[in-house]
Amino acid sequence: MELFNQGNKEDGYQVVRLMADLCLDNFAYQHTAGLIAFENNNQEAAQRYLWRAAECDPNNLELYFTLAQSYFRSQQYVSCLNLLTELEQHISGSVELLTLKKEAYEQIGDKPNAMRYRALLREVQQSEEIVELETTLQEYYEQAQALIESGDFSDAEFLLSMAQELKDGDAEHDFLWAYLYHRQDKNEQAKIKAELAYKKGFRKPGIYYVYGYILNDLGEYPAAREILQEGVKACPQSFVIYETLAKNYLKSGAYEQALKAYRKLNADKPSDEYRIQMAIAEFKWLQSSNKNLDYPTVRQFQDKLLPLYHQFPENIELADAAAKIYQWLGMGEQGDLVYQDLIERYPNVLSPKWNRHSYLWMSKQYEAFLASYRFGEQCGQRVSFGREINRWQGQVLNDDETLLIYCEQGVGDEIRFAHNYAIAAEKAKNVIAYTEPRLIEMFSLAFPAIKFIPCGFNGSSRTYPDELLHIKDNTFIVAAGDLMEINFRESGSLMRTEPYVVLPTELTDFWQQRIKQLPKRKFNIGISWRSGLRNQGRNLGLLDVMDMLPVFELDANIISLQYDDVSKECKQLQKRGKDLVVFDDLDQKNDFMGVAALYQSLDFVISVGTSVGDIAYAAGVPAIMLYANYLGQEEGVLHKDFSGWGRQYYLFSPLTKDKSTVVQQCVKDILTRTEA
Repeated sequence: MELFNQGNKEDGYQVVRLMADLCLDNFAYQHTAGLIAFENNNQEAAQRYLWRAAECDPNNLELYFTLAQSYFRSQQYVSCLNLLTELEQHISGSVELLTLKKEAYEQIGDKPNAMRYRALLREVQQSEEIVELETTLQEYYEQAQALIESGDFSDAEFLLSMAQELKDGDAEHDFLWAYLYHRQDKNEQAKIKAELAYKKGFRKPGIYYVYGYILNDLGEYPAAREILQEGVKACPQSFVIYETLAKNYLKSGAYEQALKAYRKLNADKPSDEYRIQMAIAEFKWLQSSNKNLDYPTVRQFQDKLLPLYHQFPENIELADAAAKIYQWLGMGEQGDLVYQDLIERYPNVLSPKWNRHSYLWMSKQYEAFLASYRFGEQCGQRVSFGREINRWQGQVLNDDETLLIYCEQGVGDEIRFAHNYAIAAEKAKNVIAYTEPRLIEMFSLAFPAIKFIPCGFNGSSRTYPDELLHIKDNTFIVAAGDLMEINFRESGSLMRTEPYVVLPTELTDFWQQRIKQLPKRKFNIGISWRSGLRNQGRNLGLLDVMDMLPVFELDANIISLQYDDVSKECKQLQKRGKDLVVFDDLDQKNDFMGVAALYQSLDFVISVGTSVGDIAYAAGVPAIMLYANYLGQEEGVLHKDFSGWGRQYYLFSPLTKDKSTVVQQCVKDILTRTEA
């Protein structure tokens, strides 16, 4: 080594060769001597030393390849080929081996084999190029993903563009573009790329999370759920995919599944955020339940949710749940304070401003109620115009100007708002009103100066067909609910209270005769105790038919004003010796003309807070409505002109156990009226 380091290679080689000749079983001496001889083109010596080295290490394949090269250099092509053929059994796809063998065949003039190895060599070279390309792409992808996660979007975009030049249409490339767009809040573009990657078969864990998250953000919950559920099965250890699935359940209204999912997440990885989401999911599950909750259940849930709210008052959904819990407990003022706190914290968040309207309405804070009610348009709870328009402010219109009224919310709201249609008829010669199709005939008779046209429906939302045909430069528009504000400015009341239903004489006579055919009693009283639309918020104000038993103690025919099947309730009453009159031939859900005529043939109507009471007041029938009192614990008190609508209500605590006591108050009121 010292001779080599001094540059005296020849003397150094002589020493190595001497040691190799003296130590025949020393691999290092034999191998080194062979390599030096090979480099010096002394192939005979190289082969002698290399074969000795092979005897010392028979499994050294690199050594045999050097021997084959030595045979080639010494023009021993057959020996070279024989050795390479042996090596091929152990080494496959070697560019060096295939090149040497091709050249050996060329040297001996074996063209067929030379061509065959030339083709094999080309395949291997192309394969190596692909491997090199894939390696480069993977490096780009890994760097791009790291840049996306760190927020360096421009650098990530540059890398992905470079990768696209190397190989276009790659599934992982599409996925990373989707991830980048997603992080940039460009979800429509992200969805296109994620869908491409998924369709191309890309199934790494990231695709389930990103694609599912994007679809969640776009509100495509069923599609998102399908992707995320597949991801949970494919990647059961992925926490982030399961967490995104839990969010999907909560956003899409699958509250029971959301509750179970967040319980599992919190059990695996306890956190305040999961506790909050568990409480929100449980609240929404209970709120959407068709079954009315009893007092202990509400109290038990209150004890869980309210302390959590006080710990995290900044959480909007948690605060909204707390406000509603307060309402359920008849503590509406505390609930309103929760909304006021949210408004102070988040001045630009609209939902708390809208959610205050129920309390403000019930507490007779009419100006504040109207201000709150306006936000329903922006929150998607009322008709939304979404463009620059001529909003009618209650001024008198010229003869060449038109007023277009938009119906909104439920059928009961529309019947109630129609009390104010007289304002429009007084101040405009040309009035057109979109209307629930089932109400057009009744409204047309009531307001002949107004042209009523049918609205449409998209699921539970109203649509307004041919809207642009009715809107011209001289057209003013108004939402039906906004007529309350105009009436309030003029009269201090939200609604006009005069009955407006006008019916054909023959229809009125028909129902009067039907009622006369009933057994002769002192009263004919219509009752409605529940709604077809059930959820916990509404359920608190609904009754069971057995709560209506005090009415049956009157000398009266009791007529069902429910529009759905009441056969089970009839059997319950019959067991108590009570009969409920049901007119099965009247479609009380759709035939509002017939319904109004029936009501006008009755002496009284007692109803919970549904459209039944609204029809009764529109038809001029004495009516008492039973309403859950979210303001306080007071109950069994008759309120006249309640909420500025000229209505009579009995309020009861939402968690009253025996609601028949409230109905008993109605019975006393009826008797008092008739005696007077």
